[in-house]
Amino acid sequence: MMPRKSSKRRTSKFWLATNTGLAWVAIFYALHTGQGATVIAALVGIIGNYGVYTAVGHMDLRETMRSLPPMSPDKYEGID
Repeated sequence: MMPRKSSKRRTSKFWLATNTGLAWVAIFYALHTGQGATVIAALVGIIGNYGVYTAVGHMDLRETMRSLPPMSPDKYEGID
């Protein structure tokens, strides 16, 4: 069995967290100053960024599953 490599995707997680934090700062600032349009724009940014991040993560998982070697038939014995 080959050892699994650990994920090297720390940069994208950092930028996701940074963007989310800045968006929340913008939301609270906009609410404090009474700028409702800015709040909507920040929320759209949070939702859009999260959607892109999860879509890319799904594609990474799919490619990882494709690259794994298939299980031999004897490994399926006893699996119901």
